[in-house]
Amino acid sequence: MNFFQKRQCTSSKMTAFIVPDVLGDGPIYVKSNYFIYSHWSKNGSQTDQGPTLLSSDGEVIWKAKMPAKDLYNSVRSLPLYYNDTIFCVTRGYLIAFKSSNGNVLWERKLSGIRYYSMQVSYNDYLLLNCESEIFILNVETGETVKKLPISTFGTLSINNNILFCRKEKEIVGINLNDFTETINIPASTLTQNDIRSNVLIHENQIFFGTKNLFESQSIACFNRGDLKFKWCSMTETGMIILAASPEFIIASNGKDSISCLNIKDGICRWTWKAYENLSGSIGNAVICQDVVYLTYNDNMGEQLKAFQIETGKNIWTIQDVRWTSYPLPDEDSIVIQHTFNKGNRLVKYGGA
Repeated sequence: MNFFQKRQCTSSKMTAFIVPDVLGDGPIYVKSNYFIYSHWSKNGSQTDQGPTLLSSDGEVIWKAKMPAKDLYNSVRSLPLYYNDTIFCVTRGYLIAFKSSNGNVLWERKLSGIRYYSMQVSYNDYLLLNCESEIFILNVETGETVKKLPISTFGTLSINNNILFCRKEKEIVGINLNDFTETINIPASTLTQNDIRSNVLIHENQIFFGTKNLFESQSIACFNRGDLKFKWCSMTETGMIILAASPEFIIASNGKDSISCLNIKDGICRWTWKAYENLSGSIGNAVICQDVVYLTYNDNMGEQLKAFQIETGKNIWTIQDVRWTSYPLPDEDSIVIQHTFNKGNRLVKYGGA
């Protein structure tokens, strides 16, 4: 989970640039460029799939084709840039691409890779959570260094040589020097619908989703030094941490609501909930200065919403934005991908 610097992004002004033959699920940063992932195709061919590296103006630098070993061999989770390499998780493979030209450096077939498997880097290691294990791989070759018998949900976080993840009923901290479990914090049992529930590390605090005394989905905070409980939000906030800043946490139930919590005491500042007669799905979010940008999908369509972080006021809503996309800050703007019916476009919102 990243903290984004405060920037001015309060306008719905739009700047669009065309991305030829790219039908991705969302951009991420790779150095000073954007990386579009999931699908690219020619003439709608299902086999022409792979990552694409773009310049900040939408120019295609390279396009890579996935090894055609799976019928739906698309990139499943956010790619990772590390050591001049881009790592992508597919249905059954972990693939390393050279960042300068898109050439495949190596690929590994790993059992148990899921569409929400996530890779993180640490020194010479690449860590990936599969169905019942965490694989620790050599970052240069993809060879297995060690396998940890841990079935984990959501994101992996590394802080001060400790790998943080969550098992079904607890938060676990693993010392990456000797791969021993050094931190165990009880947490509420998760279901398969909670796959995005993650662990957030900020300064000397550990944040994660759990249930409070009233059995409501909430966010809890522990001091890392002595592992003592600090606070747990007392309202229904959901157990998914979508975004964070040095002052606030944006949590979601993954369905139809988000809540803004004060990071110091867990007090809920506001909650936004979709209309009761709508069936909604919360996508992804980012905090940019005093605005929360959220992708959302209901029976009114896929949308990008902007909320004032202090009050929860909906500043504006834009239609036809892919709710699976990841909104990202770019200087004084937010970059997002529109839905297919609006063409293959990345769009910048905000700025002067």
